[in-house]
Amino acid sequence: MTCWIRGFALAVAALLMVMGGALGWLVMTTPEARDREGWILGPSLPLPFGELTTVVVPNDEIGERLVVLSGIAGLGRVVDDVYMFDSRIRTWERGPNLPAPRHHAAAAVLDGAVVISGGAETLDSRPWQGLYSKSLFA
Repeated sequence: MTCWIRGFALAVAALLMVMGGALGWLVMTTPEARDREGWILGPSLPLPFGELTTVVVPNDEIGERLVVLSGIAGLGRVVDDVYMFDSRIRTWERGPNLPAPRHHAAAAVLDGAVVISGGAETLDSRPWQGLYSKSLFA
């Protein structure tokens, strides 16, 4: 019985060492965008986040803008951030925050306004509640 326990403990220790090494490697390596044929790198978003939604908003005066809404930043922080990209001057600017944090939402332009629907406010929302928000960017 003691031999079995020792073997199990060694296996667990080895697994923990491998997992620790993998976690350390993930923390120490930051993926970087690289130039690729057919692609032009633009300026990075001011805040790195994922599980976001995007929409292009037309505007007669300033041209089209890419709007990036909501998502998850860092280790599970759901955000209400909005960033707008002006392709003419290639810069990001902060937009008005959403009424509530949201991730995994969908967005569209309807009658000149950004409409965001669905998604969830927290990572543990069960079931995810579909909500509707409308904000004029025009």
